[in-house]
Amino acid sequence: MNEMALDWTGRPATLLKGISEKMFNRLFLNEFIIINFISDISQLLLILLVITNHSFVSVTLSKEPLTQINQCLLSGFSALPSNISVAQSFFETYKDSIKNKNYEEATQIKAKLIDLVANNIDTTAEDMRNFGEKLREKKLFLEAILIFDASSTLSLKIEDAQRKLKMIQFCVQGIKETIIAMIREDVHTKVVVKDHVIPLMRDKLHDIDSTPSVNEQKKCLQVSWVLHRIEFSQMLIEQLKEREQTLREGLKRLDEVLGENKIKHRIYGHLLNNLGNACDMTSRHEEAASFFEQSIDAKKAATDYDSDEERKGDIELSEKSLSIVQQNMKWIVM
Repeated sequence: MNEMALDWTGRPATLLKGISEKMFNRLFLNEFIIINFISDISQLLLILLVITNHSFVSVTLSKEPLTQINQCLLSGFSALPSNISVAQSFFETYKDSIKNKNYEEATQIKAKLIDLVANNIDTTAEDMRNFGEKLREKKLFLEAILIFDASSTLSLKIEDAQRKLKMIQFCVQGIKETIIAMIREDVHTKVVVKDHVIPLMRDKLHDIDSTPSVNEQKKCLQVSWVLHRIEFSQMLIEQLKEREQTLREGLKRLDEVLGENKIKHRIYGHLLNNLGNACDMTSRHEEAASFFEQSIDAKKAATDYDSDEERKGDIELSEKSLSIVQQNMKWIVM
């Protein structure tokens, strides 16, 4: 397999030899794909193809280590030789920054990635999110978080406000699911979640609040869903105090903006249920029971469930939690 050339002038890069243009177009036209090829147990070849009007830009993994990433960042990648992998430089340097707790550098790398995508590759926030999903499936967790974060930021350029907010939610959900998978693989990554991932998830709150042409009620609901995913992530890393603060922040926002109408939205019941769980985890069983009861009432009153089956399942979870807490309270009295 011949290495594809990296071309930043906008001209088509060199096609793989042996693949006709007709076959290439049939297989890859307008697709955003990742091809993985393991040549060595320590070498993963990532090829990023973006096809646009019969031309494309490609990124391949160089066997040479990238040692001058700072110079690359300063040059905006304009002076990179063709055998340097932009994908590798982003991913490896991002991971090194996280490992060294240099989170400012990690943020700069994300900014450069967004510039690269916006200026050199005709791809969308949806494409980036799909890329993140593929990376998570392959257990490339920090890489996936970088891509989800970049996708969310890239989505700010979407003109349709509702579509923009929806994409931010998808990306935050992707980050949360990546956190779950990452911690399951390695509990030592909890510190990364605490110091880096949760703060970048919180950045999305500002992105939502600063979105024009959206009323405050809709912003409030979107913010509450992001806070819900943050508090769940905080539970995974045992930030119990911070989790409770996040839950109360979401409930306060709903109360201030929606007032009595907050009960119409299932997010209200979710936050009440999880606040009950937070109280139960800190041995405040009476408070927990109260929040579980409120959660059951809220879920019964919510009007935005997709189905009665979904509502029933949510109510049963709260009822089960309430039953367990009440049983624990009886044992304490005895």
